[in-house]
Amino acid sequence: MKNAAKSQKTTLRAWADEYCRARGFTLEQAERANAKLFTEAQARAAGYAPAGDGLLFQNVDVSTGALRAGSRLRLREPQRTKDGRVIKFVQRRGTVADIYRACSLDWLKLQRDTRAPIIVSEGEPRALAGAAHNLTILALGGVDSGFAPGTQRGALVPELRDIKWKRRDVFIAFDADAAANAAVRAAEDALAELLTTAGARVRLVRLPNITADGKSGLDDLLAGDGGRATFLRLCDAAPVWNAGRADGGATLVPTMLRGDQIEDRPIDYLWDHRVPLGMLTGLCGNPSDGKTWIALNVAAEGSRGREPYSQRRCAAFSTVYWSVESLPETLRRRFRAMGGDLRRLFVLAGATGEEGRHVGLTLSDVPVIESAMKTARARLLVIDPLQSFLGAKVDMHRANETRPLLDGLSSLARRLNIAVIVVRHLSKNPGARTVTRALGSVDITGAMRTEYMVGTAPDDARNRALVHTKPGEIPRAESLRFDIEGKDAAARLVWHGVSQLTAADIAAPEGARRKTKVEQAAEFLWDALEGGQRATADLQKESGFDQKTLQRAALQLRLEQTGRKDVPGARMWARPELKFARQKG
Repeated sequence: MKNAAKSQKTTLRAWADEYCRARGFTLEQAERANAKLFTEAQARAAGYAPAGDGLLFQNVDVSTGALRAGSRLRLREPQRTKDGRVIKFVQRRGTVADIYRACSLDWLKLQRDTRAPIIVSEGEPRALAGAAHNLTILALGGVDSGFAPGTQRGALVPELRDIKWKRRDVFIAFDADAAANAAVRAAEDALAELLTTAGARVRLVRLPNITADGKSGLDDLLAGDGGRATFLRLCDAAPVWNAGRADGGATLVPTMLRGDQIEDRPIDYLWDHRVPLGMLTGLCGNPSDGKTWIALNVAAEGSRGREPYSQRRCAAFSTVYWSVESLPETLRRRFRAMGGDLRRLFVLAGATGEEGRHVGLTLSDVPVIESAMKTARARLLVIDPLQSFLGAKVDMHRANETRPLLDGLSSLARRLNIAVIVVRHLSKNPGARTVTRALGSVDITGAMRTEYMVGTAPDDARNRALVHTKPGEIPRAESLRFDIEGKDAAARLVWHGVSQLTAADIAAPEGARRKTKVEQAAEFLWDALEGGQRATADLQKESGFDQKTLQRAALQLRLEQTGRKDVPGARMWARPELKFARQKG
């Protein structure tokens, strides 16, 4: 029995030593701060539930030196609750987590000395890592544990109220995923407001993500080479928190680039002059109109080093396809039928958490998405459809809720220089402009640097087209006709040249009469000549209509013609002048 107990202690100590070193401090430093190894039997006897072997971070009262009841135990083997939550830290029944301070620092003096900056973070390892690197860190048991119970984040707990905050510099440094987590951001703002009201100068420090789970903490940063220097630079760069109150709060310093300092970067393309790299491309349409087929065709052709439609050679690339609407086997079948290299298709089905638990992803999980793109070495990310990955608490019709997620996605596209195709359904509002017909806030369309609409002619469901509805930062591309040929496993998308369909045609009610080419050309000419006469050659080049169609439209509109017909570029068209008969008497 004695040998078994000794072996258990040895194994537990080896785990604790490795755990501490990975977080920027040593087990010996933790033990000098009253941390101790705890067996499952000791944990059960002390009232910890669930019980298990681990490292107990004993908290000490600053005034009396006595151990506090809210000390937490870090389990060696995290456990799972009935509802699937993973538990790493546990505490005694009937207690709440205390504010943890490494007792190797003189906190009685520090809480009175307002010249000493204080860092607020989460978890006892952050405080011990800070002490090991000569940083004063207050560790919360969770982002809400700094607020007095029952106050709805309206008051600080007594341990924080006892600290002198006036004219003290405070840095709130929660985990790397804080910026993308609305609940954490709300807790940050509430804590910053209370500390600012108490007189502190508060800054929110955004930590870089350096771990695979996307939740890097301050201890992870400090454990790396140059971690302390990096963190201090982040603190210096962090803006002073400002709630936007009428009294001004603290003043933010603007960050500006002078025009001659901005680098002129040409646009690179995944699909020449259609799908740009480093940007978001929108692809919208009604169900079954061909959105997924288009996205898969881009991926399949690219996997073979070919551009869609033109079949021009390009560098072969891999695609990460993120979808819940289409089954993985359906995506595989369609991709293969179009000649795609299956080794270059990666279907993103979520993520795997601790102990193999499957976790669904949303657009807030940018670090995981980035990891997927890097693992696959992919240049194309397809999100199909957007609304499936916004998150349960995000209303896609509210720009203030969708824009932060899309900004994060745009930053990812720029950082990795990848193309991102965002698939959306059309809304049921027939009165909306075609460029804003896609489902959700119009700001989503604004976030797309270019956008396309997929659909059919209102009077012919077999007449399908890909139409460029928002050129944005790239030239407007001509519409392309396509069809889905074959059945079942042999079904594939086939291009059939240039299409005369417009976005208005696709958005028109089913069965509506489609305007003739001459009528469409007449509309174009009337709008194009609003500012005065123009050369017919320029009008033909801009419109995409042939000369005969434009001539018939001009006759229909009774346009005025000037210039010689036999001299190229000399012939001009203008709207007819309105002539009124002079009234007699």
